Amino acid sequence: MTAQEFDVVVVGSGGAGMVAALVAAQDANDALGAHLELKRAFTTDVSPLLAVARQAVGGAIDPLGVYRASGYRAAKTRERPASGVATAGIV
Repeated sequence: MTAQEFDVVVVGSGGAGMVAALVAAQDANDALGAHLELKRAFTTDVSPLLAVARQAVGGAIDPLGVYRASGYRAAKTRERPASGVATAGIV
């Protein structure tokens, strides 16, 4: 194995690790490295983390599923029937 030299070693792939890697790339004027870190941040699936956080505070793990099962939309549709007048939205 050949020896390698590094300016920065980031251990961990969580939020703090991503920020550290982004800052290191920015400090080194490495546009491609910064781009890759930002891309990784935007494509990271945080759904499992959000489910745990919601559960920890007593919220629904799947809020959209709870909303759909609640019948809220159907109830509001009955309460507020269509006016029959076509509109262009908020005008």
